[in-house]
Amino acid sequence: MPDPGWGQNVKNNHRPGGERVATPEEVVEHVRSQIASYKKPRHVEFTESIPKKGYTPDYDALDAAYGGGGYPGM
Repeated sequence: MPDPGWGQNVKNNHRPGGERVATPEEVVEHVRSQIASYKKPRHVEFTESIPKKGYTPDYDALDAAYGGGGYPGM
């Protein structure tokens, strides 16, 4: 998603599965423990479904629905 200071920031659109639903803070902490801290999402939004193009996420639809875009070089 666009960010005035950095150009863009990571946002996680999360579709919970199973009985237990993680908090946004738990999602961020889990991601931070798996990859470099600067790549962790700054925002987590829960959704009922992820739009797809075939088998892959439809990133254009996600950008339109959740305020994404602003990619460098575009």
